[in-house]
Parts: sequence; structure tokens; C-alpha cells
Amino acid sequence: MVSNKVLLLITAVVGLATFSLADSSCNGDDSCKLKDLPYVTEYYGECSDNSQCEWLGENSECNYVCRCKEGYRWYLGKCNKFVGLGEECSDSLDCYDGYNLQSLTCLSGTCECTNGYYRRNDTDCRKIASNVTDTCALDIDCQVNGVETVCVLGKCLPPEESGSEEYLEQVEERFFSFRVDETTCTEDADCKAINNSYCYDKTNTCICQPQYFFNDDGTTCIPELGVEAGCTEDSDCVIKPGKCEDGVCYCRDYYFTAEGNRKCVKTISQNNWNCLSKEWCYALGPYSYCESAGVCNCSKISDYDEKNNLCLWNGENDPDMCTNDLECKYIQNGYCVDELCGCRKGYALQDNRCVPDLGSQCDGETVICEIKNSECRDNICQCIEKYVALEDKACYLQSTQLGDPCEVDIQCSATVLYSKCMDTTCGCDDDHLAFNETCYAKREYGSHCTNLLECTLSLGDSIQCRKGVCQCPTGETLDGNTCSSGSFITGNVLILVVVWLAKETT
Repeated sequence: MVSNKVLLLITAVVGLATFSLADSSCNGDDSCKLKDLPYVTEYYGECSDNSQCEWLGENSECNYVCRCKEGYRWYLGKCNKFVGLGEECSDSLDCYDGYNLQSLTCLSGTCECTNGYYRRNDTDCRKIASNVTDTCALDIDCQVNGVETVCVLGKCLPPEESGSEEYLEQVEERFFSFRVDETTCTEDADCKAINNSYCYDKTNTCICQPQYFFNDDGTTCIPELGVEAGCTEDSDCVIKPGKCEDGVCYCRDYYFTAEGNRKCVKTISQNNWNCLSKEWCYALGPYSYCESAGVCNCSKISDYDEKNNLCLWNGENDPDMCTNDLECKYIQNGYCVDELCGCRKGYALQDNRCVPDLGSQCDGETVICEIKNSECRDNICQCIEKYVALEDKACYLQSTQLGDPCEVDIQCSATVLYSKCMDTTCGCDDDHLAFNETCYAKREYGSHCTNLLECTLSLGDSIQCRKGVCQCPTGETLDGNTCSSGSFITGNVLILVVVWLAKETT
């Protein structure tokens, strides 16, 4: 008899400490809860309970990942309350527009645009490109005194130079994935080999100090964006494309800071609205999003202001609309797609779960192939052996020969080319003939052919495939439906008689 004391193995995931087993006491009802959960030791690490987010400090919460509560932002190693443009503040640390660490400053108790930034329709502040060839993203960014300029290939240029590719620049981009702390310890001295780390007594593992995070191989802890990094020039910034100002690394102008301050996100440009994520669209303001088609667009509750290249809220609200993936976590493996919670391309919604179609990625644990007669093989959802896929939605038993029972054409054609399912039995297509478990194309006399049987099955044994054409053998002619050598001789005799008569008359 199995005890109610159930031992659960907690598997390490992104941002979780690989440290413990947890057990739970169950009373046979919903009151069964875990006594212990692994601590999350990085911002945005996966979680299932607020208690796991203790390391982030006050004003943090578990919303499928450990993050700051609404109205707070992760900056300088803690969750800080923030306000937007035009709102009251006591310090510049209070001011934040959601995607740029430098654009707002607290002036006379109000969040205003930082010097060198311009105010865009009371929505946000953008960097001013004040010189020809300065970096830009939109035409409106180019504000060169006395010179008309437009933003072309990321540079402010006079309109007459807009066709030049001389200023095309290759920008290096580098960011770091979230990773798990793996080095065990009992005191800080055990972590001295990892710069900017310490021994976390809750997990007995080496973790990065607040404001830092692991590099890809876990050998050092890197300062987050906006943190004193000791840099002297842009190339010193590990997160790229970065810029160094007063020893601190920020994102390069017109790149946006991703949540958690560990990545600089590319922006769209004046004439190229292609995108890979919502962050790319911030050039259009907070009421923009990246469509599933990979193009930025204004939200359904906003209108496009062409003058300012800005999506402006139209005063409406839509309770069914989502703005980010976290709002869709009530659907297992769900995402916010075109402002509605659902599944990404290649996945289907079933009972509040996104399950992979055939050909889509799976892991056999959290993303499982549920199509009948399918399996997760090489992390791809595929039909099991001896079954064949109908598009990406179903697996059918593959036929072995013509005449086998079938339901759909693919069962037949996967084994025998040019076959199909006819009246629940595999047979050749209407324009093909069966012979020895193969379907051969029907041919007419004089038509193109690829092999002898195409001609003989359609026209009879006397017809050959010669020089890629169904025709009689050399020296024979077609007499009715059969090739005959006699007609060839008669024809030659007739030609000789005509030639002889012609000579006699001359």
C-alpha cells in the first residue's frame, strides 16, 4: 500500500537552485501542498509560489516567474517603485518609461525627459540625434539644426543621400541566457573563484550578488545594465550593443532594455517594421505589439499617429486582450499571440494546453505529443514506426502494397508513388496503371515516356519507349494499334516506284 507521504524530486529549471528533495503530506484532497520548494536565485526564474522569490526581496512576486510586482521594476538588484513621464517623483530612480534606463529624470518633483531627449506626445522620451550621421531609428529622431535629415539605415542623412549604403553598420549583439547555480558551498570563501558571487545559505550554492548574473559557463558574475561596471569605453560592455557612460553600461541608443536588465533589444526602423518580439516595437510606444506575421502593429485599443510614429491609446479597453506571455500562463505552454491568449504556430489548443502538431518541438515531459500513434523523437513530434503523417494533424498506418485497406491517400502514396485511396483500398491514380506493385503513367502513341512499361501497358507489347517517346521499333510503323514491319516495306517499295517513274519521264 502506497503511503500518503509522497517524495517529490524537484528538478532544476532556469533560475532555480539544484539543491533539494521536497515531500508533501496529502489528506486525499486539495489541501495537499509542498512543504518546500526550491529557491529562485535569479530574476525571472521559474516558480510556482511567492515563497520561492524571497531572494528578490520586497515587492516581488511569483507570476509563473519571479518578478517585481506591478508598479515596480527590477533595477540595481531590487524591486523599485517607479512612475512615468509627467508623474510626481522624489528621485530620478523613481522615473522609468518601461524600456529605457536613461530617458527620464526627476526635475522639480516631476519625471521629465533627460537632457538630450525629446518628449513625444506626452507618451515617452527619445534620444535626440543632433548631428548628420548620428544614430537614429525614426525620422523624428533626427533633429539637426539647419539641415533637413531623415533616418536611413540607422543614420541621420540628408534626403539626397538616402539611397547610399555607405553608412550601413554591422552591430554586434550579445546577451546571456538564464542559468542555474551549480557550485556547492558552506561559506563565501568557497565561491571566491567566481567573481561577484557569494554563498547563499538557503541553498548552499554559489550565486551572484544582487545586480549581477552568471555568464554562460558560470565562471563569473556579470553586472546588469545600469550597474557600475568599471567600463571606460563601449567595447568594455559585455552585454552588446552597449554603451559606457561614467563607468556604467547601458544599451546603445535606440536599443531597448529587456526586463531584468540583461539584454539589449533591437528596434524597428522608419521603413522596416519587421520584428521578433514585442520589445522590437517599443519605437511605436507601449501600445504596440509584434504580430505573429513578424510585423509591428498598433494594439486594438490604440490608433496610429503618423506624425509621431506612435500608437496612441484610444480610450478603449478589451478584457480579453493580452499584452505579454505571462498573462497566458493559465494555458499550459500558452503564449500571447496577436493580443489573444493561445498557442504558437505548430501547436493546437486542447483543454487549456498547447500540444504540438506533427513536426513541432516536444520534450516528452512538459510538451508531450498527444496525437494518436505519435511520439516525441529527437525532440520532434513524429508518427511512430509504420505510421505516416497526414499534414501535421494525424498519423495513419502506412500500406505495404496496392490493394491494402486505407482511409486517406497518404497511406497509399507513402509506399507506392502515384497511388491513392479508392473505395477504402489502395490503387493507382486515374492516369496511372498498376503492374507488379508499381503505378505507371498512362501514355499515348508519340507521347513522352521514361520507361518501357509506360508504353506497353498503355499501348500494347509492340510499342517501345524509344528516345523518350512511345513509338514503334526502328524499321516498323504503326498499323492500327500494332507496330508492323510490313507497312515499312510497302512504303519503301512505293517510294522506289515513284522514283523510277520520275526517271522514265525525264
